[in-house]
Amino acid sequence: MRLTIDLPDHVGRELEHEANRHGVEAGQYALEVIQNNLNAVDQARKLKDLFDQWDSEDETKDPQELRRRQQEWESFKASLDANRSSGRKFFSE
Repeated sequence: MRLTIDLPDHVGRELEHEANRHGVEAGQYALEVIQNNLNAVDQARKLKDLFDQWDSEDETKDPQELRRRQQEWESFKASLDANRSSGRKFFSE
């Protein structure tokens, strides 16, 4: 597929600069940037799908289980706050 893009001058200069820094032509560098970005988007989508699957698998309306999970979460937060060497709290009330 052939694609023509009109870039603003400052973007074109930055593209040329980065391409030179990487020792490739501007068109090749632009292709690499696009491919890397598309791969990152694909990986993010796969990760989101995995988290959605886990949420679905772990879904419950059982009040006892919900309380247990809430207690586990509160304990986890307290542990993180208690072990901060800087004294800053992640979860302050």
